[in-house]
Amino acid sequence: MLIMDYRIRMTPEGSGDTIGQTGIGTGPFILETLDPEGTTVLKANPDYWEGPPGVETVEIISIPDAQARVQALLSGQIDMVRHVTQKETALFENNPKFKLQHVPSGNWRGSIAFRTDTEPFTDARVRKALRIATDRQAMIDLVAGPGGGIVTCDHPVWTGDQYRANIDCPQQIDEAKRLLAEAGYPDGIEIEVHTSNLLPFWIDFVQVYQEQVAQAGIKVNLVKTPSDGYWTDVWMQVPASTTSWGQRPADQILNEAYRSGAAWNETYWNRPEFDEKLDNARQELDREKRTALFHELQRILYEEGGSFIPFHVNQIVVMSARVSGLEPVISDAVRYHLVHVSE
Repeated sequence: MLIMDYRIRMTPEGSGDTIGQTGIGTGPFILETLDPEGTTVLKANPDYWEGPPGVETVEIISIPDAQARVQALLSGQIDMVRHVTQKETALFENNPKFKLQHVPSGNWRGSIAFRTDTEPFTDARVRKALRIATDRQAMIDLVAGPGGGIVTCDHPVWTGDQYRANIDCPQQIDEAKRLLAEAGYPDGIEIEVHTSNLLPFWIDFVQVYQEQVAQAGIKVNLVKTPSDGYWTDVWMQVPASTTSWGQRPADQILNEAYRSGAAWNETYWNRPEFDEKLDNARQELDREKRTALFHELQRILYEEGGSFIPFHVNQIVVMSARVSGLEPVISDAVRYHLVHVSE
């Protein structure tokens, strides 16, 4: 399963020390300039096995601020933005200069990671209360817009995955209050959630979360941080922060985000028995038994985990009308050598 990972690449023998700078592998483009904070330039690989790409040059421009990205597209500075909110589509609909695509995905863009190694999130009762006090469908409608996503019960496994568990997660205000009281917070609890405008609706998402959980006596203080450096200075550094993941198969996401000691284990989830069940699922050859194990792992995360994942988004892609050949697929699956841009 893991050989399908979007990060798996074939590279020239002996290029391990230089590939990060040269970017020359077997892909349709060859790296000319690498500037993660500016403009990265890719040139077409004339020897690509499927034939030369449809464009000679691709420029990837770093624009950390979501609103600035939309303005850059409107002004013609760039030709595509792959994550636009439902609200922002009004700027592009019925405009002959642009095309829109709606792509179902396993991406979660509005999510909160609570560090299970940091008070008060060390208590599973507190973590569950913080998650079940929400109305997830209302959150989709308010944040992503009607049709902007599909409810998920803190599943890291998306709805199109064969191992997705069937879990129900209605809003439970009274149960959230009970859990908090049992955990030593009879009068409610106050927490901070760090976020930024790095992604289009993060701030709106936290504000909706703020309003919903207040009914259970949970006070959420929204802490706005700079977009620049968010993934190094905020994510996995503070007790609670907004986060974002792309679509991954069940086995992969459970190992990358929830195995004890994993580099991207953002909730610092550390359960040896969980790891053991995950190992058993990975090596189980009987399909029904393997599926049952993956389902059990997801239910454990819903009951005790530190991830609040209320929905998976339907990705909205906006591009210039000059762009053609762009398939309606998630970002990691785009075959850019098929894209053409007319003058």
